[in-house]
Amino acid sequence: MKSPVVVLRRNWWQLLTYFSIALAALVIAFFGGYYKAEYDLGAILGGVSAVEKILAQQETIQSLKKEKLKAQHDQKIENQSTQLLEQQFAELKLEIDHLKRDLALYKSIVNPSKKDSGVYLKKLQIKPMTVGNDTEEKLYQYQIILAQKSKQRSYTRGKVELDFILAKMTDKNRIVDDKGNSIKARNYKFRYYQDIQGKIKVAKDILIKQVKIVIKHSKQKYDNIEYLIDWQDLKETSYVGK
Repeated sequence: MKSPVVVLRRNWWQLLTYFSIALAALVIAFFGGYYKAEYDLGAILGGVSAVEKILAQQETIQSLKKEKLKAQHDQKIENQSTQLLEQQFAELKLEIDHLKRDLALYKSIVNPSKKDSGVYLKKLQIKPMTVGNDTEEKLYQYQIILAQKSKQRSYTRGKVELDFILAKMTDKNRIVDDKGNSIKARNYKFRYYQDIQGKIKVAKDILIKQVKIVIKHSKQKYDNIEYLIDWQDLKETSYVGK
């Protein structure tokens, strides 16, 4: 009598043996290949493992990022410092220019030229002012300084007129003082200099091209003197004589 059970058991053990041998071979091949690749990579990288090399590269990248951010921050501070220095330089230059003008004015008053005579315009300054909510007219403050070119032994007298040259034909009566009155000639009388100040209102639609200053001496031997200064609508209109 044949026994099929014995035949089946014998085949099962053979298959299990073959499978174990194959699995062991695969495991040996996998780890052998891994360690060989690790060894080869380590040899290429100079004996340093791939993980250590990657970590070192990450640290280098982080360090470079920090240095880049610091450099950008330093550049921003440097740009701000440069802008501040340029602004301070411009302000100092403007202040120096004003001081030079004031010094020239003082020198011409205390030590006038012996060859010149008569009255002349030493300074004209017209500054725009705010008018609150009134948008129909613009308000300006003006300063006129007259001086003598003589030894100033006696008083000089006369009148000075403030007039305007318009860019187009229009009604000049719309240029008035701060009280709404027409701008009239101002009397002067001085030995050294005289400071004349006032305010003017200009209608919004009037365009001024130039300011005209006319100095009329009370003595007929002196001719009238006229000055034409370009008008600066929203900036300071100024003139400094010598």
